[in-house]
Amino acid sequence: MDGGDRTAVSGARCGLALLVLSSGCADVDATCEGGSPLETHPKAEHIQGPTLTGEAMLSAEHPTFSSAFDAVLDGLPEVWIGAEPLSDVTLSVKLEIAYADPQPAGAPVPPITAVLEGEGAPKGPSDRTATVTLPGPWTPWGDQPSVMPFVLCAYDSDEDCCPFGAPRCSGTSTLQLSRTSDPYPRVRVRYTVTTGANVYSCLEAESETTWTLEEVEP
Repeated sequence: MDGGDRTAVSGARCGLALLVLSSGCADVDATCEGGSPLETHPKAEHIQGPTLTGEAMLSAEHPTFSSAFDAVLDGLPEVWIGAEPLSDVTLSVKLEIAYADPQPAGAPVPPITAVLEGEGAPKGPSDRTATVTLPGPWTPWGDQPSVMPFVLCAYDSDEDCCPFGAPRCSGTSTLQLSRTSDPYPRVRVRYTVTTGANVYSCLEAESETTWTLEEVEP
């Protein structure tokens, strides 16, 4: 994560964040100031990011592929509500595999293993790596591994994370594809990357929060 992103919170914004924390708003049910029902109860808006697609060709001679994805959630609310103002922050990769060239009907496809690494895993094992093998055994992610592209800082955290009250959060996730050495023909792996997050706000106006997603060198 870019160092500037972690320090982008101004003194005033930090003050607002501390005010929210000290006023007893310790969960997403914390109330907002104001009179209308919407202002009294913060709303959650799901922010869906753009879709990014790519392809990789894996063969016995070239059995591995790697790429990385920079994800930025920008335009976050001026005042963050509750201890978890963002939830279900995910970067997901849907995988589709097929032979690159025509094969006899029913020809088996060699197993392809995908390892997606972010800043954390929203479901499945409590680490930042999601591993899927297709075709292969069942996993909590099915054919779509998901990770957190960034994590929010804890109250006393000094890790590489997004600070409470920041106007933007960003992080990089990496994808590694591999197949074992085998006599099978070339296999094409199509990957589709998406991002999403729930953002809590007290504002009645439509959120200005947006995702940007870019594929970069790992």
